[in-house]
Amino acid sequence: MPPLDEGDLLYMPSALPGLSAGKATELLQQTDRLIKTVPEVASVFGKAGRAETATDPAPLEMFETTIQFKPREQWRAGMTPDKLVEELDRIVKVPGLSNIWVPPIRNRIDMLATGIKSPVGVKVAGTDLAQLDSITAQIERVLKQVPGVTSAFAERLTGGLHRRQHRSHRAARYGLNIADVQSVVSAAIGGDNIGETVEGLQRFPINLRYPREVRDSVEKLRNLSVLTERGAQIRLGDVATLRVSDGPPMLKSENARLSGWVYVDLHGRDLSSAVRDMQQAIAKEVKLPPGYSISWSGQFEFLERATAKLKIVVRPRCSSYSYCSISPFVASTKRC
Repeated sequence: MPPLDEGDLLYMPSALPGLSAGKATELLQQTDRLIKTVPEVASVFGKAGRAETATDPAPLEMFETTIQFKPREQWRAGMTPDKLVEELDRIVKVPGLSNIWVPPIRNRIDMLATGIKSPVGVKVAGTDLAQLDSITAQIERVLKQVPGVTSAFAERLTGGLHRRQHRSHRAARYGLNIADVQSVVSAAIGGDNIGETVEGLQRFPINLRYPREVRDSVEKLRNLSVLTERGAQIRLGDVATLRVSDGPPMLKSENARLSGWVYVDLHGRDLSSAVRDMQQAIAKEVKLPPGYSISWSGQFEFLERATAKLKIVVRPRCSSYSYCSISPFVASTKRC
């Protein structure tokens, strides 16, 4: 389908992993203020992270900002939707954010069908996370040089911070098992629901956990008190080894294989020729190890399906009862 003017616009940038909730709030407010400086913008509302539902696996690094425009008669002379997107992209330049501007309804349809939020997506499948991260980073660097590509962002498969707890045989000396030690860690960091509050028709859990200054310090977590069955209090560090390590912020898989995605936004070029140039650039610059594959998704996936079907459907018959070989998109009256 050709791009439709839906009236509103969705700003969906991606940030690097490891972003804190406070920094995400700061960036969200900063981008909202920059967008609101454009005279044609009536309102801006952004969110970071996901809703409290399993159907929305958006990480904290993915922003979704809905932009509503004023009526067309209030726009500046000569202003068009395409010029408006170009101006917004020029104004909203924040280090660490990769801009994507998409129509809201079409974006939801594309994400439900393919998982890709941008017009074009590159999916790299393989077995090793470090290798996938290296390949997607190379693809991002190559695609940024292709004409018409306004942004290319490869999801980072490393950079997430994980607190790891190594169970030690020392816990058995105090009459503790793995579940006892794990419950202390989960209650201190993740918290326990100790009650529920009712506000009208809504119910909210009351969660109790240690303050952030304790949860953010590995040393303070090691000093947490653990109560044994005999009533003795010992340190968590006496029965477990805690450390912070680097790991994947989110794992994605397709067809039982690990997958890394690259989001590509386009402006000023048709989808088919742009993807053709991107495929040639990747084939020339990126060498895939054995066992790794690249697939193209997003709106381009639908274009390929339509092209394959039209090659069969749009094929006029000639007077000599044979078929002409013509372009699937061009009507022809040529005789064979």
